[in-house]
Amino acid sequence: MTDQEIFQKIAELQNQGNAVCLATIVEAAIRLKKQIFADPNLNFERKLFLLNGVNNIDQIADEAEEVGDRLSIYSIKRAL
Repeated sequence: MTDQEIFQKIAELQNQGNAVCLATIVEAAIRLKKQIFADPNLNFERKLFLLNGVNNIDQIADEAEEVGDRLSIYSIKRAL
């Protein structure tokens, strides 16, 4: 197996792992949003505040994933 094939396989495995991780994060965010709006003890303003926080954390996770993808591409290009 050549170096290029090894790096290609690593990239494929990492993409599969990222997809699983992303799906888990999305599911967790949806579950958390449902729990926030299902809680009768929270007033509407508090629910919106918490929802905004969940959305911000979700956005940070998306941006971190993009950075990770760029770093992976950069490291593969450097190795070639």
